[in-house]
Amino acid sequence: MSDNNRDVISGKAIGAVEDASEQRALREHEHYQTLVEHNPHPIAVHSGGVIVYVNRAAIVEIGATSLDDLVGRPITDFMHPDSIREITTKLVSLTTDGDFTDAVEVRMVRFDGSVIDMEIVSVRTKWRGALAYQVIFRDLTATKAAEQAIRHQVALVATVSDAIIATDSAGTVVSWNPAAQSIYGSTAVEAIGCPVAEVLGAPMNLRRRVGKPAESVVHYAKDGTPRMMRLAVSEMDGGYVVVCSDNTAQIEAETKFTSVVNSLQEGVLLISQDGLIESANPAARRMFESEQRRAAGSTAERITIVDLNGIPIPPQNWPSQIVTATHKPVIDAIVGFDRLDGSRVWLSCNGFVLSPNDPDHSSVVISFTDVTESRARAARLEYAADHDMMTDLPNRSYVLRRLTTMLENRAAQHDSGSIDVVMYIDLDKLKHVNDSHGHRAGDRALIAVSRRLRAALPAPHFVGRVGGDEFVAVLIGADEEDMEDISDDIHLLLLDPIEINGEEFRMRTSVGIVRIRDGEKRTAQDIISDADTAMYQAKLRGGGHTVEHDKAHPSREFTPAAIKLVR
Repeated sequence: MSDNNRDVISGKAIGAVEDASEQRALREHEHYQTLVEHNPHPIAVHSGGVIVYVNRAAIVEIGATSLDDLVGRPITDFMHPDSIREITTKLVSLTTDGDFTDAVEVRMVRFDGSVIDMEIVSVRTKWRGALAYQVIFRDLTATKAAEQAIRHQVALVATVSDAIIATDSAGTVVSWNPAAQSIYGSTAVEAIGCPVAEVLGAPMNLRRRVGKPAESVVHYAKDGTPRMMRLAVSEMDGGYVVVCSDNTAQIEAETKFTSVVNSLQEGVLLISQDGLIESANPAARRMFESEQRRAAGSTAERITIVDLNGIPIPPQNWPSQIVTATHKPVIDAIVGFDRLDGSRVWLSCNGFVLSPNDPDHSSVVISFTDVTESRARAARLEYAADHDMMTDLPNRSYVLRRLTTMLENRAAQHDSGSIDVVMYIDLDKLKHVNDSHGHRAGDRALIAVSRRLRAALPAPHFVGRVGGDEFVAVLIGADEEDMEDISDDIHLLLLDPIEINGEEFRMRTSVGIVRIRDGEKRTAQDIISDADTAMYQAKLRGGGHTVEHDKAHPSREFTPAAIKLVR
């Protein structure tokens, strides 16, 4: 502060101190106290730059506890440095008692050091005969907050993407924000003063719309373009506020998205947290035969879903429920269900939450593709890879793989007490059929033989074709009696005449046998080779024989009763 300003505040440059009697000063003090003590506005008096009086409202406003906290202290202790120069200039302009300043906005320092915005009016007066200034304060905190709020509201109205339009009670536009101009194409100058229905391009009864939920409406821009809007109306200051949210882009995007989803060959379901189907595209309705089921009194929600083994899947394990419970996507889950005609459909399903940011309340999207034909194709290819296409029996690859699995299972067992048996079967007379009637006749003989072998070896036993006229039969869990009985049945069944081109043939066979016991060390290929060796020994004996191969008896022969009957 300059020396001149201090002189003003201290009263040294304002005028000489008037000499007055103590009685007169006392009367003046009582007069001030009567006037201001109970005034609701904070009032202070300073003389010579020192506070000489404050009323109760000022004590509260400044944050002090009593009069003693303030009286006697320099007035500048409670003035922000940024405001001292302006206040001093105002005081210098007061030349006569009773003169007062215009209201001045200043920053004051409270007793605790905090700064507060105030509006003050200073009046030139006397205090005990000396020049003094009475200051009347008004707290601007609430006013400033209100102004700030208004500025924020004005800024919000100017920057929001919604059209915010104010009208008078007759529906004439009195305010038109920039978003309204952007949406409807009319400037504020063009819109203000016009009926709101005219600038929005749609009839509107504002009074009836007040307080009702926002509704979807169609408005028309200045150039006639339709706009899909959400409309809400409120009353304000004898008029109305109309808020219009432009949903045109969203609705167009939703329409396009719906068109795309509806055109997909892939089925799409939207499923609620409760497991209810909220929507289904046409492909999904076709796959689940929704219309036919509804006509039959059933619904897609009641379809039984099965796993790859045909076992019904409980609802809590459905892909949609797994996604709901875990919030994690399900990828390529294969499930099946039965059509109304009894055929089974297989679907590859993918699932994910619709709203990842709020998975606890999100619906689930399930998309699925009909893989029935592709699975059938794969099954056919897999079947063809493992079976002989002419006889429909398992081929050599399948027999070896199945036998390997059996050996692995045996290795994990100890002292099971059971045995398995491998029989290598060779037809003795097939070449004669081929030579005398051609290969087509030979094929017919092979088909007939395969059917008879399949009949002689019911599950769990099985038989496969491993060569031109060679077969391998595997007896699972057989004993000595089973082995000889089945060998006997095979010889007997094949001796039953087969008619080809009007001629009957008896298909004698040679059989080699190998037993498999616990602790078996040979591979599947080793076992089949040993059975092949035993079969060759049987063939060397003239055919129609069975020879067993094992370590104790490398070529033990036994002749089944069926052979004895025809010799």
